[in-house]
Amino acid sequence: DEFMVDSMDTTDDNDGRCCCSRCNEFRKKYPCPDDSELRWKVIIDVAQMVKEKHPGKYISTLVYGKKKEMPKYFKVPDNIRVRICVSGPKAIDRPARLAADLALVKQWSDLLGKKNLPLWTYQCACFARTLPGIPDTYPRHIVEFAWMIRPLTAGMYLENHNLTHTFRNLDVYIFMRAMWNPDLDIEKELDDYFTGYYGPAAGKVKELFGLFEKNWTQVW
Repeated sequence: DEFMVDSMDTTDDNDGRCCCSRCNEFRKKYPCPDDSELRWKVIIDVAQMVKEKHPGKYISTLVYGKKKEMPKYFKVPDNIRVRICVSGPKAIDRPARLAADLALVKQWSDLLGKKNLPLWTYQCACFARTLPGIPDTYPRHIVEFAWMIRPLTAGMYLENHNLTHTFRNLDVYIFMRAMWNPDLDIEKELDDYFTGYYGPAAGKVKELFGLFEKNWTQVW
């Protein structure tokens, strides 16, 4: 029931913004250092047209890159869903980052209401070559983070890239289970997973993944 509108025409090393007379006049009238206001105006106009032509349908957009500021000059209609991009469960090991991320999420939740606020989070530090070769597995953090965001959001997408499916499957499974039921018993869930996936080797593999989780937490 939604369509994503997202302007990704700039990067850290490329300012691809339009500098026509109309855009420049807009910037003077509604000053904003990262052009968030201009982008929000376009998204809001599209959402208002969608609301008239297609009642019950939504526009979604990312709070990411060059669109991080909350709109100050324009009211966001109730058919816009904002997908805030934050670190996600791995931020639990970095308290300052976690506090900043949760504060940002709360700001948007207060503006839009939790039903219009799904998160976009990331489990891909290993894939991004920051820490090559170290399995970033942290199933307990995933469940803990789900509890933290539960009062604020409609849920989250966890973008999981990893070097092998063996590393990835456990955390994807636990993430899906936590989104279905945040009240799950994580230790029972882990026992069920390892028994179902590895059979007689469940105990040894669980011990190995416990070591991975401990190592990741220490390094990260």
